[in-house]
Amino acid sequence: MPERGSQQDSVATVIEKFIAELQRRKVVRVAIVYGAFAWLVLQFSDIIIEAFAAPDWVMRVLLLFLVIALPATLILAWLFDITPSGIHLTAENTYQNDEMQETILLITAPHHVDDAETLCDKLSNKLSPLIKRYGGKFAGIHEGHCIIQFRDTSPAVGCGLAILQLLRNSMHSAAISIAVGHYRPSSQNNSGVLTSQALGIAECINHPLTNNQQELMISTAVYERELIVDPNPLLEYCKAETFTINGHKLIAFRVDADVLTNPAIRWRLQDQKEEPSENQTVLTRHRVLLVSMLALVAAFSWLYLSQTDGGHEKPRSLAIMPFRSLDESIESKAISLGLNEELHDRVRTLEGIQVASSTSSRALAEKELDVPTIGERLNVDYLIEGSTRQQGSEYRISINLSEATSGKLIWSHIYQTNLDELYSVQENILHQLATQLKVKNIIGFEHIQLSNKDYGTYLKAIGYFELPNAIDHVDKVETTLEELLTRYPDYAPVEAGLCRVHLTRFNFSKAISDYHSAASYCEAAENSISNNLDILSSLAQMNIVQGNWEKASAYIEKGLSIEPENLYLLLQSADIHNNTDNLEIAEEILLKVIRLEPGSWKSHDRLGMIYLGSLRLHESIDEFKKAAELMPTEVKIYNHLGAAYFQLGDFDLAAQAFVQSLAMKPNFSAYSSAGTLYYFSGDFNKAREFNLKATQLEPKLYLLWRNLADTESAIPGLYESAMTHYQLASTMAKELLQVTPKDTQALSNLAWALAQTDKPDEAEEHIQSALRLAPENRDVLYDASITYTRLGNEPKALEYVRRAIDAGMPAAVIAATPGLNAFYPGSDI
Repeated sequence: MPERGSQQDSVATVIEKFIAELQRRKVVRVAIVYGAFAWLVLQFSDIIIEAFAAPDWVMRVLLLFLVIALPATLILAWLFDITPSGIHLTAENTYQNDEMQETILLITAPHHVDDAETLCDKLSNKLSPLIKRYGGKFAGIHEGHCIIQFRDTSPAVGCGLAILQLLRNSMHSAAISIAVGHYRPSSQNNSGVLTSQALGIAECINHPLTNNQQELMISTAVYERELIVDPNPLLEYCKAETFTINGHKLIAFRVDADVLTNPAIRWRLQDQKEEPSENQTVLTRHRVLLVSMLALVAAFSWLYLSQTDGGHEKPRSLAIMPFRSLDESIESKAISLGLNEELHDRVRTLEGIQVASSTSSRALAEKELDVPTIGERLNVDYLIEGSTRQQGSEYRISINLSEATSGKLIWSHIYQTNLDELYSVQENILHQLATQLKVKNIIGFEHIQLSNKDYGTYLKAIGYFELPNAIDHVDKVETTLEELLTRYPDYAPVEAGLCRVHLTRFNFSKAISDYHSAASYCEAAENSISNNLDILSSLAQMNIVQGNWEKASAYIEKGLSIEPENLYLLLQSADIHNNTDNLEIAEEILLKVIRLEPGSWKSHDRLGMIYLGSLRLHESIDEFKKAAELMPTEVKIYNHLGAAYFQLGDFDLAAQAFVQSLAMKPNFSAYSSAGTLYYFSGDFNKAREFNLKATQLEPKLYLLWRNLADTESAIPGLYESAMTHYQLASTMAKELLQVTPKDTQALSNLAWALAQTDKPDEAEEHIQSALRLAPENRDVLYDASITYTRLGNEPKALEYVRRAIDAGMPAAVIAATPGLNAFYPGSDI
């Protein structure tokens, strides 16, 4: 009897057995066939996918599916065989497990050797389910004996007793013998080879049977295992006799009908069925198969869902980097900026393409990073880069499309064109992008095709808005856009552009005509289209001017849903929170914009204004200096810087900032601020000189006329002129309040002008309205103090002087203001 588990296979032996088992189960053959099949599928699919212009992810999904399906296929090949009779579990190799004793069971009708084949056929039909449950299988016929092979002795004994029970009422007596060993069918004849370990079986079969009795003959090796090593309680119900035949010790268990009908035997037989021996193996195999298939389904589902969103193909992302202007021409820079802005809007019409925020793109463009790094930072799939260079009357436009992850150049082209052909260039760029990305170009209903010549003019006009000191170009932009609107009366982007022109002017001059024009163009643009970012931004600004914060916020939220990191919309959102005294939120938004785009001078300038309003003067000055470093040619930054120094009480540094602003370009804001400095320093003639220059540059701004009147009222002999200018300021302020009734600056300035022109009731009414709207605003409190001083109400004047100083108005300003110096210093303030 061979030892079980007495030694371990060497590594080489284990590998050899494993390879042999792979060959036996035909796993290697299946792998080769699968590889050839997968290659053919991929080749054929590549042709089909290209022909139907299917998205790239289809091929990726197919490839991944074939890769994942390979282990599943090999598992199926290991578990199952395809036979002429169907698909069956692969037979176990019973000759490789040294932990078990291979056992054979022989059934025979000893008086009729010729009946062995008939007996096997009958037993195969009747007993096959029972034998399978015990883990046995029919192995063949040997010298008149029907042979059943088992992997171990215990299920063989249980199966033998169960067969005896089933055969107890049969017409023929039968003998069953069990011994350690195995039977290998011969490929040349039907006799096969019986191992020497089982030689006693053939000898014991010839032992005569007692009439009407069945016998279970067990070899000594089986007996010792069953009764000594692993006792089988079923044998306790059988009568045992020992025989020695030809030197082989055998034990016969004779079973009669009464014993087989014993309920205990029947229960034991039912209990001892070795269903788990085979069924557990099948269950284990099916469990492995089930887990493998579930893993395959889960992996495929994950990939599919990662490529889709809500049942639609997951959009691919793309970033358009700012186009570089390779020359110093203002017109070339405007063309570059306009082409970049318009391409952002047009690329959004490509089906299944998401465009990254232009704010984030601009921020990274300044750092000169490589394509993979930019792609990783922006989390996009593709990158578009471009440049323009003016050469006489022509433009050289270069554009590249790259794969963001690898930096691989997908498409590149250089266009040599003039201003009249820019529309064709852009449409060709869009067509090439759609072709390279294999997507459709969906043109929205709002898109009206401009002629080539007009489109180039339009691009240049909108590009001027992106240049520094945009106010310098609004006249030129207005003329251009109005000419276009006469030829294309329903072109919403032109209407939005004109709305922006007049809003820009209105923010500077507060001219009522600009307000009405802006409102008219914004309304027309909104009726044409409401999902264009430029139009939404203009509509938001229009409502900010009107003080309609909720409506302005609605437009901004709609725009941010299209482009969450849009610079202009975020700045407008900060303006709304600043105007509604949510300074912390406004500061948080601006700090976010600065993180997104550190090179945004507008963000630093707006943040400086918030700090200025909340009396964080040193932080305000730092932000204005950062803005000046980023945009040294923007005059209003120096005006804001001068205002910060003025609030700090440092009039000398304030004057230097205003002088620097005027040195770059004469502007009404710097003239007016310089006039204010001279006014508070007591040089009223010099102050009047600068205030006159300011009114000459911007004659429609009421605040400038009020400042001029203040100066003239302090100069002997100019009283009448001062009154005239106070009345002019009052008229302008009233006109403005008709359209912006919540403008606290206009209300407080109107109150002061009315007080100067001896209209006390109206003056008090308007200053109280301003105080109700902005009770903590230091400029309103300052105007309230001088208004009540002029009205002769000293207690009220003193109250508002104190509140103005508490709100941050410099004490030096109070001390230098005619009429208020009595309250400072030496007073009870």
